[in-house]
This record gives sequence, structure tokens and C-alpha cells, in this order.
Amino acid sequence: MGSLKSSILLAVLSTWVASAVTVEPIVGNECEYSKITICRDLVSRWVFLPNLFQHTSQTEISQSKQHTTLVRFSILTQSWSTDKRKIKRNCKMEIERLACSVLTPKCKFSDPLQSFASFPCPSLCKSIRQRCEPVLFRNNVKWPSFLPCERTPRSKCLRKRRFQVPKLPRKSSHSHRNRMRLHHRHHDSHAKLRKSLKQVVEVCPDVARLYKIGKSVEDRSLLVLEFSTHQGQELRPAVKLIGNIHGDEVLGRELLINLAKYLCHGWYTRNSEIVRLIQSTRLHILASMNPDGHARAVKNNGTNGGYDMFLSGRTNTNHRDLNRAFPDLTSYIYYYAIYNLEGPNNHLSIPMSYQMEKKKLMVPESVAVLNWIKRYPFVLSAQLHGGAVVANYPYDLRFPVLPGVQPRNSNYVATPDDEVFRYLTSTYAKKHRTMSDPTLNVPCDDAYPDEDFGKTGGVTNGADWYSVRGGMQDFNYLHTNCFEITLELGCDKYTKEEDLEREWDNNIGALLAYIDTAHTGIKGMVFDGKQRPIENAIINVKRARNMAEIKHDITTTVRGEYWRILTIGEYIVTASKQGYEEVEKRVSITNHEEPLIVNFLLQRRLR
Repeated sequence: MGSLKSSILLAVLSTWVASAVTVEPIVGNECEYSKITICRDLVSRWVFLPNLFQHTSQTEISQSKQHTTLVRFSILTQSWSTDKRKIKRNCKMEIERLACSVLTPKCKFSDPLQSFASFPCPSLCKSIRQRCEPVLFRNNVKWPSFLPCERTPRSKCLRKRRFQVPKLPRKSSHSHRNRMRLHHRHHDSHAKLRKSLKQVVEVCPDVARLYKIGKSVEDRSLLVLEFSTHQGQELRPAVKLIGNIHGDEVLGRELLINLAKYLCHGWYTRNSEIVRLIQSTRLHILASMNPDGHARAVKNNGTNGGYDMFLSGRTNTNHRDLNRAFPDLTSYIYYYAIYNLEGPNNHLSIPMSYQMEKKKLMVPESVAVLNWIKRYPFVLSAQLHGGAVVANYPYDLRFPVLPGVQPRNSNYVATPDDEVFRYLTSTYAKKHRTMSDPTLNVPCDDAYPDEDFGKTGGVTNGADWYSVRGGMQDFNYLHTNCFEITLELGCDKYTKEEDLEREWDNNIGALLAYIDTAHTGIKGMVFDGKQRPIENAIINVKRARNMAEIKHDITTTVRGEYWRILTIGEYIVTASKQGYEEVEKRVSITNHEEPLIVNFLLQRRLR
């Protein structure tokens, strides 16, 4: 009877595994907050990239010949702004706005995930040129050469009425510098969050970039602030920090807003630690993943709504927990193990059962983050929560109990990188002022029986604590190269405003130390015989002392880069790619201060 049950379960599993066909994420572009000085006061402040000239960044725009032409035109017509003749004033403004609308096209989201560009309509461009070119001719000024009206698209384009009202000029970014001082108070609206992040960009435009990755159910933007320099971007690991996944858990949101200000202030005051961090890392901060839930939490004054997860703000507007809304890939790993099947140990496909189109409507916030995770080669991540004081690591889902299968003795489920995850979480816990201290980190009032994280060093395996299916932490590990942990930062979910400064002091050292762990282990490039980067090469690691394989490979980026977080020890690292001879190297990691650079040159396999 037991063997019959096992056969049925194996048949079900085979069908399930067969359904795990890759579902490509819904392609969603981003909208960037404009940093092009000459254009920011003339047109939309949210920019779509690439533009008509295929510039993929605002840095490219600012260094382009088109931008140079526009600046030259603006200088030549500078006196027209105050000219008595209305035709000259209007022509200067309209031509500059037209040029900016092509260089920095207006960006909008047509749905919660898909953004598009609004260029000026050809008819608008032609009417401005027809009216203003004679004025330019009489004043020995040429029409900007990069503005051929026939190149602008005809659909979803901007018409004349959108060009009529100029915006007031902005104040100098220097006037915002005093706003980078840390104020430990609630940013209790989405407008306040957005304003704070924009101010960071205006003060630190050379290292800060603000962009949208999608929208919530109620049309609030999911805003990400990136810190990085533009020079020497090779081999700089990308790190992401995500807060406010549950809208009523506000501490992560407030910490990340203040972290952004802290980094900006450190950059322009040339704080050596902050300058080093920004120059060596690409840090992406999503302060609020659930802005709709946060709005409900604020409306209910941070109460739990009688333990109603919707009223408290925990869920999104569609009553969905965003940290239970990612594809469950962990179950596949468990069933491979139960039935001794050979399955992938990394980059598992998103199953058809995830129903991406339906998820897009019900949990657009989670799907937007899923797409974001796939667009960037993140190496390290942390999601910030409230409700306990502990650093939690995968796996989050408990091992299944099945008929005919011997039950496990423990709820603890280790990943192949358990040693790395314990190092990452311990780094945070030890740098936190109370998390790893058994006398300061006492159990919360609503803690589970025998839950005392102060006595475990402030860390826990997720499944050993409680089970989470469809969590973001496991998804990162099994679908990408990214190692993510969960940080529970306080017993109170809706942290009181008077406690925010204390919690900042508790966490800032730990946050910076954790970001630095992205520079642990090895990193490098994989090239072919002609020194061209190889994309999707596989990096496999074994422990040299016993040749035990760490059964979680990572892959190279489109530029041939890779980063592999490892703890101190000796390893055998192999780079391989179908059609190439694999290459093996022995490496010794002696400290966590700086990663070893290990490059590989793969030669084509002879047929």
C-alpha cells in the first residue's frame, strides 16, 4: 500500500515538474527621475529610457552631442527670455521644451508594470518649427540639428496643450543640503516619502538615481533610489534593501529613508567610509514595497484593526500578503530530494501554475519586484520587517510531511549555502546594538514558546522558526544569484516616533556592515579565447578539504561578471559553459575584508 502511495505521489510530482516551464516576467520598463539640469524645469520630471537616440542612461544624455547642441542653443538665446517681443520668448521656451521632450521623454505607466514614453507629436514639432524658424533665421540662430520632426512617434504623443504652462524654476541643490540632516519622524504619506527621495537626488545627482519599478493597486509608485558612481562599474556588486513589505511595519521604511539621506550627506562631506561604499557598490533602496498598506496603517493610527490584516495595513489593497506572493520554488527542491531526482540547484524556472497575468492584477507590487530582481544582477539583499528582533535566513519553507516518507527530526532546513547565510546574518546581529545580546534581546510579548533569539546569537533559520510559502527570500536564492536574508528589527510593528532615533542608532552600523558583506568571497570575469565576455557561464564551487560540492551554482552576467559570496577557507572553483572547455582553479580565502579576483579564460571545445 505504501509503495502504491509513493508511486502516485511520484506521478503527481512528475506532472508538476513538467509544468515548470519558464514563464518570462511581464516586461516592465522603469521611469527615472530627471537629473538633466537644462530640462528638469521645462518638461516632465520622470524620464523614459532609452530615448529616440538610444541613450540608455542620463549620463549618456548629458555627454551626448544632442545635449551639447541644446546647451549651445540655450546660451545663444539666453536674452530672449526677457525680450519684449512675445514671439522670441515663446519660441525659446517651446524649442527648448520640444528638444527636452525628445532627449528626456515623458515616462508614464500604462498599467501597474508597463511604462511607455510620450514624445511630442510630429504635428506639434512641425507647427513650432514653422512658426519659429523665421525668428531664428532673423537672429542668426540655427534650428537644433537633432530635431527632425518626422522622427517623433505619432501614437501616445504629446500635443500642444501639454506644452503651454512652464514650470517654476527649481532652487539650487545647495539649498536642500540642510534637508539631508536626519529627522527621526514618520514619513506618514507617500508624498513625504517621494519628496525625501527626490531631495536626495537633487543634493547628490552625481551618485543618486531615483526610478520607478511599477505601481501599487491604488496607483502609488514603487520608488527605488540607487547609489553608485558611473566610472568603473565592472565588478561592483549590486545590493538591494527592501522595507515596508507589510504596510504596518514602518521601521524598515523610516530606516531606509534616513539611510539614503545619511549616504548622500556622507558623499558630499567626503566621509571616507561612505565614499568607499558608494564607489565600490551599487546599492538599490526600495523604502516601501507596500505603500497602499502603509496608507491604511497610518489611517488607523498604527493600530492592528482588531487583528484584521487588511485594516492594520499588513496586506496590499487586494488582501494579499506580499511576502507570500512569490513563486514557490522551494517545494521543487524538497521533492527532488525526497525522490532522489536530479534537478537544477539554481535559477529554477517560474512554474506555469504561478499565473503571472493574474498575479499582475492581484499583487502588482510583488510582480514588479519580481521583474526588478530579474533586471539587475543582485548579489546580496535584505528585507526589513518588524515583530521580533532577529536576522533570519533561508530556507523559509518547512520540509513537507508526506505519507510513506520518514519525518524529519527538526524543522531546520539548510540551504547548500547554510554556512554563508549564518555568516551574513551573524554579521548583522553582532553589529546591531541588541540583537545578539542575550540580556538586551529578550523575547517579545507575543513570542512563540521557547523563542529567545538573544540566546541564539540573534539569528535563526526561517523554517526552524515558522514556515513561509511563496516568500521573497527563498525565491531570490533559487531563481537568481542573489542571497537574501530577513531582518526583524523590533517587537513593535508600528514603531513609535519617539523610538525612531534609538532604533536608528541600533541599526545603522549593522546596515553598513551588512552591505559590505557583498565584498566577501570571490568575483571575476569569464572570457572566451578572443577576450569577449561569456554570458551565463556556470560557476561551481567545491570545498577543497573534502571536495564536497556546494550544490548551488551561480551564473555570469551579460558582461561576463560574477560574484560568489564565500566564507574563509579553500575552494575548488570551476567555470564552464556548453561548447567550451571547463577551467578549474584552487582559491584560498583568508579574510572577509576584500574579495579575491578570479578570472577565467574558456577556450572553445574542439569537435
